[in-house]
Amino acid sequence: MPAVRAGRVSESAALATVLQAQGVTAAHTKAAPSEALLFGIAGGIGGAYWVFDYKEIPYPLLSVFTRHAWDSSRRFLEGACTRLGLTHTFRETTSAATAEKTLRDAIAAGRSPIVWVSRALAVDNDLPTGLDAAASYVVVARRVDEAGGKYELIDRTRVARWVERGPAGRRTAAGRGAHTAAGPPGRVQRARRGRGRRDPSARRPTRNGASPSPGQLPTR
Repeated sequence: MPAVRAGRVSESAALATVLQAQGVTAAHTKAAPSEALLFGIAGGIGGAYWVFDYKEIPYPLLSVFTRHAWDSSRRFLEGACTRLGLTHTFRETTSAATAEKTLRDAIAAGRSPIVWVSRALAVDNDLPTGLDAAASYVVVARRVDEAGGKYELIDRTRVARWVERGPAGRRTAAGRGAHTAAGPPGRVQRARRGRGRRDPSARRPTRNGASPSPGQLPTR
């Protein structure tokens, strides 16, 4: 079972939590890899901005990104797993029921699934009211409370929290539910994808950004 640890960036913090639970260690420290190291391996810093117009709010919404692969948490995480030689699987579906079953199966198998949930579940959510399904967010699912219908999620704080089944199972505006589970070093499995769609209430008139080349895992 993964331990709760504080983090800074949701994707790299989630990966650090999962690898620590899997017993993965860095060659140069013989300890679990730090979030900073994993952030660099995944690609490190980048830069971009988006300007969105939503029908739910009367003003444009400006988002500034400072991470490599700023447009895709999946690409950021899969890049890190590939460079680390980690076996991982990715599941994506338009069915909330299928997504929840896959999540439950992963937890039951003793894995530490990284799941995409609504940004509204983030500890520091700053989305305007009405846009809670307009963006996804990455957390680690640790346990299921069958009786209470709740999931225990690990975010970037030192305390895990329980959320009711409704918010955890709700689809994002992209119309999909997804999770990834990392395993020991080995062959990288191809992801299986479902069909999804973009939020029809959003449009993207402005997009600009660039990212540096991904880093490599130190072995000395």
